[in-house]
Amino acid sequence: MKRIEWSVLIILILVTVGCTPGAQKKPSSPPAEPTNYTFKQDQVDHAKKVAEKNKRVEEATVVHMNDELFVGLKVTNFDRFFLNSTRRDVNDHLRKEFPQYQLHITTDSKLVDEIKKVEEEIRKNPLFDKKKVYQKLTKIEQDMKQ
Repeated sequence: MKRIEWSVLIILILVTVGCTPGAQKKPSSPPAEPTNYTFKQDQVDHAKKVAEKNKRVEEATVVHMNDELFVGLKVTNFDRFFLNSTRRDVNDHLRKEFPQYQLHITTDSKLVDEIKKVEEEIRKNPLFDKKKVYQKLTKIEQDMKQ
Protein backbone atom coordinates (compact mmCIF):
# COMPACT_ATOMS: atom_id res chain seq x y z
CA MET A 1 0.00 0.00 0.00
CA LYS A 2 2.78 2.40 0.88
CA ARG A 3 4.42 1.67 -2.42
CA ILE A 4 1.32 2.70 -4.42
CA GLU A 5 0.97 5.94 -2.42
CA TRP A 6 4.59 6.85 -3.07
CA SER A 7 4.25 6.04 -6.76
CA VAL A 8 1.13 8.23 -7.07
CA LEU A 9 2.86 11.05 -5.18
CA ILE A 10 5.93 10.91 -7.44
CA ILE A 11 3.76 10.86 -10.57
CA LEU A 12 1.79 13.91 -9.34
CA ILE A 13 5.00 15.80 -8.62
CA LEU A 14 6.43 14.97 -12.06
CA VAL A 15 3.21 16.02 -13.81
CA THR A 16 3.00 19.36 -11.99
CA VAL A 17 6.67 20.14 -12.53
CA GLY A 18 6.51 19.13 -16.19
CA CYS A 19 3.41 21.18 -16.92
CA THR A 20 4.52 24.50 -15.42
CA PRO A 21 5.79 27.06 -17.92
CA GLY A 22 9.53 27.61 -17.76
CA ALA A 23 11.37 30.86 -18.09
CA GLN A 24 10.50 32.29 -21.49
CA LYS A 25 13.18 33.91 -23.56
CA LYS A 26 12.50 37.39 -24.80
CA PRO A 27 12.79 37.70 -28.56
CA SER A 28 15.95 39.53 -29.50
CA SER A 29 15.21 42.98 -30.79
CA PRO A 30 16.32 43.77 -34.34
CA PRO A 31 19.14 46.26 -34.75
CA ALA A 32 18.06 49.85 -34.49
CA GLU A 33 17.21 51.30 -37.89
CA PRO A 34 18.89 54.55 -38.80
CA THR A 35 16.60 57.53 -39.09
CA ASN A 36 18.36 59.01 -42.10
CA TYR A 37 19.53 57.04 -45.10
CA THR A 38 22.18 58.11 -47.56
CA PHE A 39 22.75 56.64 -51.01
CA LYS A 40 25.63 57.89 -53.15
CA GLN A 41 25.46 56.81 -56.77
CA ASP A 42 28.92 58.13 -57.67
CA GLN A 43 30.45 55.92 -54.96
CA VAL A 44 28.52 52.95 -56.37
CA ASP A 45 29.80 53.51 -59.90
CA HIS A 46 33.39 53.86 -58.72
CA ALA A 47 33.15 50.73 -56.52
CA LYS A 48 31.71 48.79 -59.45
CA LYS A 49 34.65 49.78 -61.67
CA VAL A 50 37.15 48.78 -58.98
CA ALA A 51 35.47 45.38 -58.50
CA GLU A 52 35.28 44.69 -62.24
CA LYS A 53 39.03 45.29 -62.63
CA ASN A 54 39.53 41.78 -61.25
CA LYS A 55 39.94 39.45 -64.23
CA ARG A 56 37.73 36.74 -62.69
CA VAL A 57 34.76 39.05 -62.07
CA GLU A 58 32.36 39.03 -64.99
CA GLU A 59 29.97 41.58 -63.52
CA ALA A 60 29.75 43.53 -60.26
CA THR A 61 26.63 44.86 -58.58
CA VAL A 62 26.97 47.47 -55.84
CA VAL A 63 24.52 49.18 -53.51
CA HIS A 64 25.59 51.93 -51.11
CA MET A 65 23.66 52.69 -47.96
CA ASN A 66 24.87 54.94 -45.15
CA ASP A 67 28.38 53.67 -44.34
CA GLU A 68 28.05 50.26 -46.00
CA LEU A 69 28.76 48.90 -49.47
CA PHE A 70 26.98 45.73 -50.57
CA VAL A 71 28.90 44.13 -53.43
CA GLY A 72 27.73 41.17 -55.49
CA LEU A 73 30.27 39.54 -57.79
CA LYS A 74 29.19 37.42 -60.74
CA VAL A 75 31.84 34.77 -61.30
CA THR A 76 31.27 31.98 -63.82
CA ASN A 77 32.73 28.76 -65.18
CA PHE A 78 36.29 27.85 -64.24
CA ASP A 79 36.73 31.05 -62.20
CA ARG A 80 34.28 29.69 -59.59
CA PHE A 81 37.13 27.50 -58.28
CA PHE A 82 38.78 30.69 -57.03
CA LEU A 83 35.86 32.32 -55.18
CA ASN A 84 37.71 32.90 -51.91
CA SER A 85 40.73 34.50 -53.54
CA THR A 86 38.47 36.57 -55.81
CA ARG A 87 36.46 37.89 -52.85
CA ARG A 88 39.64 38.57 -50.89
CA ASP A 89 41.26 40.41 -53.82
CA VAL A 90 38.18 42.57 -54.48
CA ASN A 91 37.85 43.22 -50.74
CA ASP A 92 41.47 44.41 -50.55
CA HIS A 93 41.07 46.76 -53.52
CA LEU A 94 37.77 48.17 -52.26
CA ARG A 95 39.18 48.58 -48.75
CA LYS A 96 41.98 50.75 -50.20
CA GLU A 97 39.50 52.88 -52.16
CA PHE A 98 36.79 53.08 -49.48
CA PRO A 99 38.39 52.71 -46.03
CA GLN A 100 35.47 54.52 -44.37
CA TYR A 101 32.86 51.96 -45.48
CA GLN A 102 31.93 48.56 -44.11
CA LEU A 103 32.07 46.08 -46.99
CA HIS A 104 29.71 43.15 -47.57
CA ILE A 105 30.94 41.06 -50.51
CA THR A 106 29.26 37.95 -51.88
CA THR A 107 29.63 35.63 -54.84
CA ASP A 108 26.44 33.69 -54.08
CA SER A 109 24.37 33.95 -57.27
CA LYS A 110 21.04 34.27 -55.41
CA LEU A 111 22.33 37.11 -53.24
CA VAL A 112 23.95 38.78 -56.26
CA ASP A 113 20.55 38.74 -57.97
CA GLU A 114 18.89 40.25 -54.88
CA ILE A 115 21.50 43.02 -54.70
CA LYS A 116 20.98 43.64 -58.42
CA LYS A 117 17.21 44.00 -57.90
CA VAL A 118 17.78 46.53 -55.13
CA GLU A 119 20.24 48.44 -57.32
CA GLU A 120 17.76 48.54 -60.21
CA GLU A 121 14.98 49.68 -57.88
CA ILE A 122 17.15 52.57 -56.68
CA ARG A 123 18.17 53.56 -60.24
CA LYS A 124 14.63 53.39 -61.67
CA ASN A 125 12.83 55.22 -58.90
CA PRO A 126 14.56 58.26 -57.39
CA LEU A 127 11.80 58.43 -54.76
CA PHE A 128 12.22 54.83 -53.59
CA ASP A 129 11.13 53.68 -50.12
CA LYS A 130 14.37 53.95 -48.17
CA LYS A 131 13.09 51.99 -45.19
CA LYS A 132 12.08 49.10 -47.45
CA VAL A 133 15.48 49.11 -49.15
CA TYR A 134 17.19 49.15 -45.75
CA GLN A 135 15.18 46.10 -44.69
CA LYS A 136 16.07 44.25 -47.90
CA LEU A 137 19.76 45.00 -47.45
CA THR A 138 19.62 43.92 -43.81
CA LYS A 139 18.07 40.62 -44.93
CA ILE A 140 20.79 40.19 -47.57
CA GLU A 141 23.46 40.87 -44.94
CA GLN A 142 21.96 38.21 -42.65
CA ASP A 143 21.87 35.72 -45.54
CA MET A 144 25.55 36.42 -46.26
CA LYS A 145 26.45 35.36 -42.72
CA GLN A 146 24.77 31.97 -43.06
